[in-house]
Amino acid sequence: RLLRIKHLDDISAFMVLYNIVEKFRNYFLNEPLDGSAFTVKEEYVFTGSEGSINRFIKKKIKEIGEIVADADKQEFDSKAFEKVSFIKKTGLIDQFEGFIKYLNLDPDDYDVEFGQLIKARNLIYHGNPPDRDLSLCNKELKALVYDITLAIIA
Repeated sequence: RLLRIKHLDDISAFMVLYNIVEKFRNYFLNEPLDGSAFTVKEEYVFTGSEGSINRFIKKKIKEIGEIVADADKQEFDSKAFEKVSFIKKTGLIDQFEGFIKYLNLDPDDYDVEFGQLIKARNLIYHGNPPDRDLSLCNKELKALVYDITLAIIA
């Protein structure tokens, strides 16, 4: 994949590089490096039972519905409760940075914010053009893939 990216447009290269980082991350979720387990915190820890947590979140979503415009109210009410599990999830930025730190790399060494990488990936994945030039993102993703590879083999 790495060899092919030099023949791809910036958007395709970005998606390939992003996918490589995801593949590394997912691999180490199942195969610890040097016996050191890598875990991803996917949900926040809430106090109370699962049922009471869900009821509380649903109540707050219903309160938000009070400020939704009439034109969107019916759609909001019908779909809002699907967001309960989404609200419980931690952000991908934390997962990205956690993986980089797991490999003893410094997230600040890269001249790109991981939130911007995730935003660009989501835009592209859902069929929208990215809101920025991806050449810097690709440069930093290449550096990250290189550093990840070195961290693994060193």
